[in-house]
Amino acid sequence: MEQMPDSSGRDGSKPSSRTPSGSELMGLGIAIALTLVLPLGAGVGIDALAHSSPVGAVIGLIVGIVAACAFAVNRFRQYLT
Repeated sequence: MEQMPDSSGRDGSKPSSRTPSGSELMGLGIAIALTLVLPLGAGVGIDALAHSSPVGAVIGLIVGIVAACAFAVNRFRQYLT
């Protein structure tokens, strides 16, 4: 049975040294900010139209948080393995 090398280097292999660049981190920060702000803004707008404050803002915030987490994990999955 062939042993698969892991990223820790315990089996003598070199650990993975690929790290995200500064521009990748900057892009992630901007994308996360937009992913949080846009649904929140939409929720506040819906609240203003429907006079249902703060229901739309809370729903928008929850959607934004879930979307930002999913985006960050998906984007950096290559660095987590």
